Amino acid sequence: MKKITNFMLCLFLIGQISAKEINKSSIVLPKTVEGEWFSEKGKGEYNGLLIHKDFIEFGYRAFMYQDIKKTGSSSYTFSAKDIQGNTINCEINILSKNSIELKRGNMPLLEYTLRKEPKGSKRISMDEVPEILKKKWFTTDKKDKLEFYLKDKNLIFRDKPYEIEEVIDFKSNNVSEYRFIVKNEDEYWMFYFKNWSDDYLQVGFHGKMGDLYKANKGFPNWRIENGLAYLNSKVPQELRGNWLNVKHNDSWTYGFYYDKAIFDKQIWNYKSIEKKRKLFVITLENNGKEKIVYAKINKDNTVSFGANKKKLAIHNINKYFVKGAYKFDDDLYKETAIFKLGSTTYSGIIRNYNAKSKQKTGMVYVNNVFTGNQDSYLMKIKEDGSFSVKFPLYHPQKIFVKLPNYYSAVFVAPGKETWQLINSRKRDDVFFGGDCAQVNNDLVRLQELTFDRKYSYYSVQKDVKNYSLSEYKEKCLE
Repeated sequence: MKKITNFMLCLFLIGQISAKEINKSSIVLPKTVEGEWFSEKGKGEYNGLLIHKDFIEFGYRAFMYQDIKKTGSSSYTFSAKDIQGNTINCEINILSKNSIELKRGNMPLLEYTLRKEPKGSKRISMDEVPEILKKKWFTTDKKDKLEFYLKDKNLIFRDKPYEIEEVIDFKSNNVSEYRFIVKNEDEYWMFYFKNWSDDYLQVGFHGKMGDLYKANKGFPNWRIENGLAYLNSKVPQELRGNWLNVKHNDSWTYGFYYDKAIFDKQIWNYKSIEKKRKLFVITLENNGKEKIVYAKINKDNTVSFGANKKKLAIHNINKYFVKGAYKFDDDLYKETAIFKLGSTTYSGIIRNYNAKSKQKTGMVYVNNVFTGNQDSYLMKIKEDGSFSVKFPLYHPQKIFVKLPNYYSAVFVAPGKETWQLINSRKRDDVFFGGDCAQVNNDLVRLQELTFDRKYSYYSVQKDVKNYSLSEYKEKCLE
């Protein structure tokens, strides 16, 4: 009986070994294909990749080899899978010691040349990694979770330690990055650390060019210049933000930020903020002028603001007005006013504008209905981010605006001023003032409802085939 038991145990172990062998291809890629490869073809982007002994790089991800087949004397096909379960199929033809043809996934077959390191880059030790990158980095998805930090020779990712196998001081389009190849047993990841500052870091991995991370949970989820000043600001958190007047179709009135205030189309410094019983008294100053704004925090997360403490108007921070509360502007264009030669002014402020930036101008493009041409007008941007341009206009129309880190269509009209507040680091922070404020704010709302998948119009489009005409109309009006 003992002999039979031992015999069965041996069969079981042989079976286990065979199962392992089935899951692992007996064919491996030649050593000659391992290394950094670069293709001259492309549209200006960095067109290189790493072929590692255990994986191939594709889209900021490490795809581990699964099933390697030799299809010719110097040709191979294989599938590869990343840690998230995504799979790609690859084809490789070895042309010479330093040259291959490679097809990854749905990419075209390209010729690559072997390099010692990626173009303009070098291998470095952990001691050479900038100290700023060794901070703890938190997510900017409103969850504020600890995502990364570097410790000794490990990268801690989501509380799991990974041994750092290699660090490359990497350059892509003349921008410095650090590429980390990390491993935990058979699990590989590739991380590209880039666009860092004292308070923020962009990391490319898991198929994305780069998610934003912050060095303190208390920092906002978008880049600001000075995180410490944000935390130590005298402006209460409850008063910060862009405030919309509820009784005036949610029109923008005030912008109170940690460092500056924007009000009455001007940038103001905080002289003082005092709390007197239930009221905040905000004293603003601009070139010797002073203005006082009173604020009262309400229970429903709204705030009442005003220049007179006895006449405060309720403001909210939500762009989406309450159904039924919106008052439409019924003023119609008169026939004589549609084609009327005049000039219009487009002006505004770029919040978070970098005065050290090389981009100190913007452009306005105007379609000329009479000549058929597109006229362009240059705008100079001041150090504080303010700008203004005046140009001739024959009828109300949309113009195309191009500014640093921002471009959009804006509605203007002859003889009228359009003013715009732009946050260069939050594209959805766009507000209008001036004569054409309402129509522009309404157009912005429509864009958000159309393109933002959080809101209902996207689901209406997705399920449109299930609605009758009357149901579709009701859904659009909800």
